[in-house]
Amino acid sequence: MQVDEALSLLADRYGLISAYHDLNGVLQEASPDTTRALLRSMGLVLECDADVRDALRVTEARQSARIIPAELILLAGQGVQIPIAASGEWVLHFDPDLGLEPGEGSFSDLVLIPNLPVGVHRLALRIQAQTQSVTLLAKPNGAPSLRAVTGHDRLWGVTAALYGMHSARSVGLGDFADLAVAAEGLAKGGAAFLGINPIHNLGWADATVISPYSPSTREFLNPWHLALDQLRGLQDLAQAQKAIAEAREVLRPIKPEASIDYAAFRLQFKPLLRKLYDLFTQSEDAAAQTEFARYRSGCGQRMQDFALFEALSVQYGADWRQWPASVATLALARQSKSVAQDEVAFHIWLQWQAEHQLGAAQTHAIAAGMPLGLYLDLAVGARPGGAETWCDTGSVAAGATLGAPPDQFNPTGQRWNLTAFAPNKLRDTAYADVRRILAASMRFAGVLRIDHVLGMNRSYLFPDCGAPGGYVRQPFPQLLAVAAIEAAKSGTVVIGEDLGLVPDGFREALSDHGFYGYSVLQYERDAQGQFRQSENMRAQSLTCFGTHDSPSMRGFYTGHDIGLRQQMGWSTDDEAHHALQARQADIASVGGDANFETFRHNVHARIAWSPAAMISVQLDDMLGITEPQNLPGTVDEYPNWRTRCPITVDQIALMNNLTDTSEIMRESGRKTPQPQKSRDIG
Repeated sequence: MQVDEALSLLADRYGLISAYHDLNGVLQEASPDTTRALLRSMGLVLECDADVRDALRVTEARQSARIIPAELILLAGQGVQIPIAASGEWVLHFDPDLGLEPGEGSFSDLVLIPNLPVGVHRLALRIQAQTQSVTLLAKPNGAPSLRAVTGHDRLWGVTAALYGMHSARSVGLGDFADLAVAAEGLAKGGAAFLGINPIHNLGWADATVISPYSPSTREFLNPWHLALDQLRGLQDLAQAQKAIAEAREVLRPIKPEASIDYAAFRLQFKPLLRKLYDLFTQSEDAAAQTEFARYRSGCGQRMQDFALFEALSVQYGADWRQWPASVATLALARQSKSVAQDEVAFHIWLQWQAEHQLGAAQTHAIAAGMPLGLYLDLAVGARPGGAETWCDTGSVAAGATLGAPPDQFNPTGQRWNLTAFAPNKLRDTAYADVRRILAASMRFAGVLRIDHVLGMNRSYLFPDCGAPGGYVRQPFPQLLAVAAIEAAKSGTVVIGEDLGLVPDGFREALSDHGFYGYSVLQYERDAQGQFRQSENMRAQSLTCFGTHDSPSMRGFYTGHDIGLRQQMGWSTDDEAHHALQARQADIASVGGDANFETFRHNVHARIAWSPAAMISVQLDDMLGITEPQNLPGTVDEYPNWRTRCPITVDQIALMNNLTDTSEIMRESGRKTPQPQKSRDIG
C-alpha cells in the first residue's frame, strides 16, 4: 500500500477531515504535513513512512479484534440487550457518582442487563481468556427543560460582567458577594437568572492573562472573585478586617469609570490572601478549622493535583512546559520533596472559600426569586501550559491548539492558544475529563452556556510545528450524551452557543437532547438582510441583542463599533461610510430612529415577544454603556475585560431601565415567577 493511501486511511480512522469548503466555497484540502502533525497530537508515533503503515495495521487489527463496540449510547431506564455470538460472563461497574456496587452475570449469545440509571458505566465482558471493556453512556430523555426546572416556558434574565461589579465593601474586582447582591436586585425586577462571564481559574502565578475565556483550568474557580470580608473563619478576626480595610482604600477606584488595573490588583490581592490564610491557620475558630480540615481530607485527588500545580507555579512559573524535568509531569511532581505542603493547603483553602461563596450566591439568588439563579459560562478550552493539561494530559491533543480556519477577515486564521481534546483519547478515558469539567461548571449553575458548542462536533486545530491547520471530527453523539447526563445529575438547563455556520442537522441534534440554542439579534437576519421578525426566532433558544464580543446596544446605535474598526485600520473610510448607512437602515427597521431610548425599547420588545424560551438583556444595555466589553482581534490595542459598571451593585434594583425592561417582559407574557426554595447545590 502506498504511504499516501495509508496516511489517508489512518487519518479517517482517527477522525481527521481531509477537506472542507471555506466561506467562499473553495475546497481546502489538508496537507500531508497537517495530517501527520494532527495524528501525532493524538498519540501516534509517525517518524517515517513505515510508521504510518505500522500504525494503520495496528489500528485495524485492534478494531477487528473487538467482538463488541467500544462504546454504546443507551437510553437510561431501559434494559440493555447486546447480541454477542459467544458465551461468557459480564461485570458492570456503575458510574462512580452513583455509589452502587458492581453487578455481574453470565450470557450466551445475548447480554441482558436490567434498567440502567443515568450515568457513564463500564461493562467488562469475559469470554474464555479474553476480556473486553465497553463504555455504556446511559443518557436521559433530554437535558432538564426550562419547564421542568422552573415550571415556566418563557423567562428572561440579565447578563453582566462580574469583574466590573463593585460595592462599598468589595476590593478591586467584583466578587461573589457582589454577585449575590446584584442577583437580589435583578430578581426584584423579575429577572429569572443572572448570567456572568466565565469564572474559571486563571492561574495563581500568571501575571498577564485577564481574559476569562483563557483559563488555566476550567475545573476550578477563580479566587480573584473572593469576597474578603466574608471569608469563613475570619469575619470576627480584627486583624483580618483591618488588613481588608487597608487594601480596600488602596484598590478602590477613584472613579467608577476608571479601567480595571489587573496588575495593581494582583500585586495587592495575592499577598493579602496569603496573609489572611495565615491568620486563618492561627485563628481560634474551631468550627471553621474543623470544616476546612474535613474539606481538605475529602477533596479528592484532582483538587490535590491542582493545588500542587499552583504551588509549583509559584516556584517555577505559570507555564509547566518551562518547568524542570523533575516536576514537569504530574507523576514526578507527586514524588517531589521540594513542594511546601503549606502552599498546597493554601490553594485548597482558596477553592474551599470560593466554592462556599459561589454556592451562597446561587442560594441567595434563588431565594430572592430567581428560579434559575446563576447562568454560568463554560469556556471552549484552557491554556496549553496551565493546570488543566498538567493535571491530566490523557485526553488532550498534544502539540496542537484550537482556532478557526482562514476567512476574509482573518486570512491566516484565528489562533486561540487553547487546548483541544483528541477524540481517540476521549473514548479511551470514557470522557472523564469532559465529565469533570461539565460537573464542576454545572454544580452552582441554574443555566450553563457552553461557548462554541460546535467544538463538540468538530475542532479546527493548528499544529505547534507550524503546519497549516485542519479539522478533526469529535465524537458528537457521545459528547451530547455526556453533557445531557451531567445536566440531568445537576438539574441544570444547558445552552449551546451555536452561532455561525454549522453542519446540517447540528442544531436539530442539540434540540433533540434538550439543549437550548443561542440567537443574537444582531446576527439574525432575513433574506433581505433585515433583523428577523419576532415570530421567526427559534423557540428552543436563548435570544439576546448582543454578547460580550459584539457592540453594546448604544454602541450599535451610535455606530461606535464602526468607528473602532476604522481606528484599528480594519476598514477604509468608504467601507465605514457604507456600514453607517446600513446601520441607519437597521435602526429604522425597528422604529428606533427617533432616539436611543426608543431603539432600546423596541429591540427589547422585539425579542421579548418572540417564542424564544429565554431572553437575555445585558446590564450594559440597560445602563446605556457605549464601549464593548471585548473587541475580538485585539489584545492590548483595546482595553478588553477592564470596564467597570458605572453603578454599585446595590443600586441595580433602583435602575429606571430595570423597571422599564421588566414591564416589557411582563407585557409579552414573561411574568415574574414567585420565589423558589433553594435547591441543593452542595
